[in-house]
Amino acid sequence: MEILLILLAILWIIIGVLMFIFTDASKQVLRNLLKQKNIKTFSMLPIIIGIALLAGASLVSVPWIAVILGVLGVLKGLFYIFGPEKNKKALIDWWLSASNNVYKSWGIVAFLMGILLLLIL
Repeated sequence: MEILLILLAILWIIIGVLMFIFTDASKQVLRNLLKQKNIKTFSMLPIIIGIALLAGASLVSVPWIAVILGVLGVLKGLFYIFGPEKNKKALIDWWLSASNNVYKSWGIVAFLMGILLLLIL
């Protein structure tokens, strides 16, 4: 499980750096992912990541951080599966029309989450 958390942290760091440096390409990739007809399939990813964080919370030095991130991931996935279509569409439209600064900011957040996860392992 520890290896899975390390890989997740490294993935977040890589995604964060790529979102910051290659903002336009990141926007295009996210645009292609969000325009899928079956967003419910894509929403399984945050649920799986959330469950992995919850399962690995006992392995980290500050378990409440992993628990909070895990719960948020599971809730995000459940929102995209069971949430109101109007709210899901509004959130997806917001991401599709977001500025480069928003993507850069979320890249920094992803990078910091990866660093934080590595630090508490």
